[in-house]
Amino acid sequence: MGMPLPLYAKIKDRICISYLGESSEYVVQLNCLLPTIERALNGIKIFICCKDELVNWFNNPRIFGHSKMTQKKNDFALIKPLKFNMRTHPVIGLLDDSNIVCEQINVPHCDPTTKCAICPKGLHPVKSMSYTQKETAIKMAIQQGFKPEITTNVLNAGWVIGVESGPFYLAASKGIKTSLIPTGLGTPLYKKMFNGDILDLK
Repeated sequence: MGMPLPLYAKIKDRICISYLGESSEYVVQLNCLLPTIERALNGIKIFICCKDELVNWFNNPRIFGHSKMTQKKNDFALIKPLKFNMRTHPVIGLLDDSNIVCEQINVPHCDPTTKCAICPKGLHPVKSMSYTQKETAIKMAIQQGFKPEITTNVLNAGWVIGVESGPFYLAASKGIKTSLIPTGLGTPLYKKMFNGDILDLK
């Protein structure tokens, strides 16, 4: 039996992108890119489904936890899973497949602090920082007057150094200064989204 026309008319312009994996940076990236995606897909409203524990990272009613998917699944004309094939970055692939040009993200002003949060842990295929890279990052932070701390608590930091991760991108999205150690597939996306600093530490 087909969908009643009034219901179809209500949902035809609503798409949900679903990501339930461990790489939380993808959800942060999608949240930042929602305005860009919607401008490119004129008239389409994008929603994001993610793990329940990530919802509180965002002040965005378009993002909801997986536990609500059963009650919401009929609200969308299309539910598109964001899949990772271990070879190409899934958010870059999503943009490329839809012929969407990534734009630099407008971020809020952030008052600097003296804390330098170092985020060394990456999830495959992002490589975690080596011992030498961590030590070098700590020395750099101290030399520039910061107090380094290896942590995922980034929102009170004045500078974040790390590999691709949810906390790293969350900091960038809040306007906190970030420096990426390029050990994964998303360096080009980071450059386009935030025009951020790249630290190629050996």
